[in-house]
Amino acid sequence: PLQFPANYRRSEPIPGRPGQRSGPKHRGIFPDYDLGLQVGVMRALEPTALPTPVVRWYDPHPRVTGAPSLIMDFAAGDVPSDTPPGFHGQGLYADASEAERASMWSEGLKKVAELHALDWRALALPALPGKGSDAKASMADQHRLLETWVRWGEMEHLPPIKAGMKWLRDTPPPETSLSLLWGDARPGNILHQDGRPAAMLDWEIASIGLPGLDLFYWWWSSELLAEVNHIPRLSGLPDHQREAQPKTTHPRPEPLTSMDSAGPHLSSTRGSHISISLLACSKACSQ
Repeated sequence: PLQFPANYRRSEPIPGRPGQRSGPKHRGIFPDYDLGLQVGVMRALEPTALPTPVVRWYDPHPRVTGAPSLIMDFAAGDVPSDTPPGFHGQGLYADASEAERASMWSEGLKKVAELHALDWRALALPALPGKGSDAKASMADQHRLLETWVRWGEMEHLPPIKAGMKWLRDTPPPETSLSLLWGDARPGNILHQDGRPAAMLDWEIASIGLPGLDLFYWWWSSELLAEVNHIPRLSGLPDHQREAQPKTTHPRPEPLTSMDSAGPHLSSTRGSHISISLLACSKACSQ
């Protein structure tokens, strides 16, 4: 976000430096970039103990910045790198010791778990995808959303995508309680200060659903970041094949065990997000 000094008339001054964030002016990585949903979720989380920046103003109109925009409190800290070669090759995680990066990984996952433990029905949340009466209805809503992304990303012809979408249609999710999901839960969306999470960012695809969706998204986004940059994963981080292998009576189709056949589509941010989301959905349903 853009950071700037601000002069304004207000009875209570904003501490520190506010930051401004706008939605994309052109095609982004989602069919619809709902900045208003992000603002609503962040404001709903303000009374909780989760470290989310306070949103001060929201302008839904594009007349000032060219797109809807918000102004929020500045959050200080360091963030794992998303730019090539990603956090496995440079920056906060790469520069840390094994013990330090393992701690940051663990502390980040703890915040995801704290999010899932919230009573989301008691929060003043905006209308979110996945607000079904049970896990099956919620997952059906998630599946419809994923279908929209796949069509928009022009990935429906890819064999692993076709197999995965069919598997999701045919496989009932486990009966479990629903949680508020981050949607983009990954190390690169957490600011760290002194090794501890200082801010959780990017809530534009938050939803209600199975907690496993966030957890497996976290693991696979890390795995894919190493693969697309052709570098090994950093030592000291858990191996998702060992740590997150579910017990299942619904084996996933072979094409879903690897996204190699998706080829260059995975090199794009848009393709990466869709593929990771599909894999996360399949893992959550197969628990």
